[in-house]
Amino acid sequence: MHVTWSAALAATAYTTGVSRPGGTWTWLPPRAALGATLTGLRSGRTYQVAVRARNGSIPGVSARVRVQVPRVGPVRHVTARARARRVMVSGRAVAYAQRYRFYTARVPSCRVRPATWRLRGRGLSRTAVHRSFEPGARWVRLVAVRDGVEGTLAHGSSRCISVSAPRR
Repeated sequence: MHVTWSAALAATAYTTGVSRPGGTWTWLPPRAALGATLTGLRSGRTYQVAVRARNGSIPGVSARVRVQVPRVGPVRHVTARARARRVMVSGRAVAYAQRYRFYTARVPSCRVRPATWRLRGRGLSRTAVHRSFEPGARWVRLVAVRDGVEGTLAHGSSRCISVSAPRR
């Protein structure tokens, strides 16, 4: 999620912090920009965001606001096709989603659920194509994104496919 603010008089840098209400603050390093991208936020949750103006090492004015991270729903009805070490995955559009991320996980068989996922593509439309997969079973997942925040997952957000070796 990206937050912006107006310049404070004589400020040379700004420090931005984020916290869950009543939680511990995480602070970004000071920077001159009039905005910051906050990462790791969860869809639909409320956070506190604070900005502290500085002039060199002298602290200046600060402001704190509550923000509600937009709720982004799950991608449903994900379909996947594999052919000759290439995988194409697509799913239904999600309201308010700006982009999608594509994840995969290698497993011994489709009966095994993956423990870890690997990001293969970001900033995508609802359809992703990825090349260079080794033959074998793969779980694929499509996740909706809005303002840099990933949406939730649901049954149907992932599919398992078998990637074959190219024919010679």
